[in-house]
Amino acid sequence: MGNKSQLPLSALVQGFIFALQVDGREPSTVDYYQGNLRRFLWYASEHNWPDDPQGIDSWKVREFLAYAGNARNRWGTTGNGSENCRESSKTGGWRYYRTLRRFLNWAVSEGFLEKTPLSNIKPKPPKEKPVEPYTAGELTKLLAVCDYDFKDGASFLGARNKAIILLYLASGGRFREVANLHLLDLDLRRGRAKVLRKGGEEGVIGFDTVTKKALWKYLALRDERAKRYGRAGDWLWLTEEGKRLTVNGLHIAFRRIKKRAGVNCPGAIHKLRHTWALNTLREIKDPFLLQLLLGHKDLAMTRRYTMGLKLEEALAALDRAKPVERLGLR
Repeated sequence: MGNKSQLPLSALVQGFIFALQVDGREPSTVDYYQGNLRRFLWYASEHNWPDDPQGIDSWKVREFLAYAGNARNRWGTTGNGSENCRESSKTGGWRYYRTLRRFLNWAVSEGFLEKTPLSNIKPKPPKEKPVEPYTAGELTKLLAVCDYDFKDGASFLGARNKAIILLYLASGGRFREVANLHLLDLDLRRGRAKVLRKGGEEGVIGFDTVTKKALWKYLALRDERAKRYGRAGDWLWLTEEGKRLTVNGLHIAFRRIKKRAGVNCPGAIHKLRHTWALNTLREIKDPFLLQLLLGHKDLAMTRRYTMGLKLEEALAALDRAKPVERLGLR
């Protein structure tokens, strides 16, 4: 590949992360690339790759992608709940391929590399699966945990967690959009909230009367908590100690609720957005309106929801058709 870059691989990765930040990429986007590339560097170190980026050829990259997509207990640890201990995923190799493609293309465009070792690697992207929502029964169990806490001496946590779940379920907001809300973003009377979309654009989400009631109940308890501790600033979601409930803390809180509720299906809090999207699409029957409400840049992302609805409708039609019964078979 020539002898163009004098930077070690780790420094080149750091430069790429700085470039993303300077370009104004979302913190979640930066974290995504940083995490993937940190694991890429771990693999390079474990396999004694040269620290010179010029020494990374297509064979080394293929080995890494095979490991990322097929190995179990990856990245050298088996920490409970982390990606390190998850089973292999069919999409894992594709995920890391896309990260490396962007990183190495950046290195070429900045003059650190003459060409990318990915030029001869063309993996097939995974097939998109229809989006699956939480069922009504699963949602009832999640909210029952919140109601139990509210009545059993943990009123603040019960009210907060119920308000969080219902706001995601009523608005279809992205995880970070709702997690990063401030008090002034919320218009309880109109059932609206201002959010910061991907790319830094402002957006608006809406919510219904049931969610208004849950938010009102939570805000009454939140105000008391904020006055008592005085640590929260104007963040909407607080911990019991009156501090801001961080993005990671919100993830953890939902996982605990889900476990206590006995809801064992795949998916985390983002699945509430999927649930909202499918239920909304059933009513409005317009993918273009759904695209606008979801804040998607193009219809291709919204198509996953329409796939889920079409499959659901097709299965319902099959139930009505009763092919075996119509043949007179018993």
